Amino acid sequence: MTAIASHTTTKPSHGGSPARSTLSIFVHYLAWDTWRSLRMWESTFFILVLPAMLYLMFGVAGDVAELNFGDGNMTAWVMTSMACYGSVIAATAVSSSAVVEKQHGWNRVLALTGLSNPLFMVSKMLMGMILAILPTTLILILGATTGAEFDTVGHWIATAALTIVGTIPFVFYGLAVAMIFRAQSAVAIGSGFLVVLAFLGNLFMPLSGTLLEIGRFTPMYGTGQLAHYPQAEGLILDQEAFVAGEFESDSLAWILGISLAWTVVFAGLCWLSTLRSTRR
Repeated sequence: MTAIASHTTTKPSHGGSPARSTLSIFVHYLAWDTWRSLRMWESTFFILVLPAMLYLMFGVAGDVAELNFGDGNMTAWVMTSMACYGSVIAATAVSSSAVVEKQHGWNRVLALTGLSNPLFMVSKMLMGMILAILPTTLILILGATTGAEFDTVGHWIATAALTIVGTIPFVFYGLAVAMIFRAQSAVAIGSGFLVVLAFLGNLFMPLSGTLLEIGRFTPMYGTGQLAHYPQAEGLILDQEAFVAGEFESDSLAWILGISLAWTVVFAGLCWLSTLRSTRR
């Protein structure tokens, strides 16, 4: 009895150490995976170089900087649009790659380290948000040195923050595309659709008429209008209205509603795809 009691009382207690260990593994994996992604020049090109080149082509050329719009100039508007595009590409590419890696069993390898499948997916979603900071920062720095103007410093800070927040729907978009297509090409497919969505979202050039009316209900429109809100306060950049100098505007409730609605749609597609794979 004494031996049993002694054995029972001296058995080590780990208390909360497993939770701390899991957190440590999660943080270390997030840092390592982020660094690994940055070292992949192909993804870095599309995330950083392409949006920056588009900004320099359309935002700096000609007399764009001399045109005012809202609480800034047109160069600032183009700058914000390209920052949006770059951050969305980053979020989509990372979340899509998570599903591809999962299909190849990488998550099962990570499970041996104590990183569960839900934490693996969360790490990819966070990494998408982290990488979205890079194109936003780069393009805003380019803008500040090439003629982009806002009325106050607060406009710069708010634009950067809202650009990154606006990528949330596209984290789920990337997951949904990869789950639906289930192929190595899922990342390319998702990025290809983004070009069309960015055009309809009024990011590449001011739309008008029917195209603009259709575009107002597309995913990238809400993201773009949210990022532009500090400068435009909901003003809609319409080709015809720009010439006339009379603009319509979106309410903040509409902009947030569109973004939230598409977040729910993409998250729902992820859920349905998960159910489909489970039934198989």
